[in-house]
Amino acid sequence: MRLDANELYYQMLELYADHKTEDNLLVICNEGGSRSGKTFDAFAFIVTYCDHNRNENKQIYVLRDTLTNCRDFTYKDWQNFLTLYQIPHETKSSGQKPDTMLFGNMVSFRGLDDEANTEGYPSDGIFLNEALETKESKVAGLKMRCRSWFIADWNPKFTQHWIFNWEGRPNHHFTHSTYKNNKHLEKSVIATIESYSPWMLEDLHLPEQERRPHLANINAGTADRWRWLVYGMGIRSAPEGRIFHNVDFIDAFPPDVDKIIGIDYGFTSDPTAIVYAAM
Repeated sequence: MRLDANELYYQMLELYADHKTEDNLLVICNEGGSRSGKTFDAFAFIVTYCDHNRNENKQIYVLRDTLTNCRDFTYKDWQNFLTLYQIPHETKSSGQKPDTMLFGNMVSFRGLDDEANTEGYPSDGIFLNEALETKESKVAGLKMRCRSWFIADWNPKFTQHWIFNWEGRPNHHFTHSTYKNNKHLEKSVIATIESYSPWMLEDLHLPEQERRPHLANINAGTADRWRWLVYGMGIRSAPEGRIFHNVDFIDAFPPDVDKIIGIDYGFTSDPTAIVYAAM
């Protein structure tokens, strides 16, 4: 079996070889731009791990915010990956929950919206796809019950998120990649991503204020500073004009809150700007 993976795959293997011991959980956080190969490289890591632990009944979970997203997007990518490299496997399922038997180990695809069951998932490895879509409360218990390695990936579309607090923790390793690190990417996809750049590509090494505007992208209406920073360069950025990020909206406060506070950012002239918070 030969996996024609990107450099990120080998970087993860090196991190595992250098830092994984029986006494600790290895955490790898793959942050980067769109189409950088993060997900396929994580799949390659999973396949390699299962191949090197044949018939040991390892339990791997691939997770996303909802079962629908996990099944419709991540699992389909997984099937394409297995087909691309002709990896022998057996497809299984538990109702709507897909499972793959791989070299005598189980790879299960689940959604974090299944609150009744996710807390009880003990595992040997976890891959959390699109981590910025999830809540820390839904991940903490799973991470605590994971025995060997925990991989997360995301596009950095926020500047603040709970997973960013993992930086600097012991045995937590952050990587960075962009579309330029994906050697398999089609030229048409590269062109679409680069059309977001508001600056000339050869000026990106310069401070932002010194970069020349990319007039072709600007005139075509495709230039978008936020999309380029996040999906092109893989840099944490928040959409301009937003005050609150990563907020969950609810229809009503539960009856047991102690206090409700209203804040009017529109100075009473804009009813859509009133924000309520409870504690």
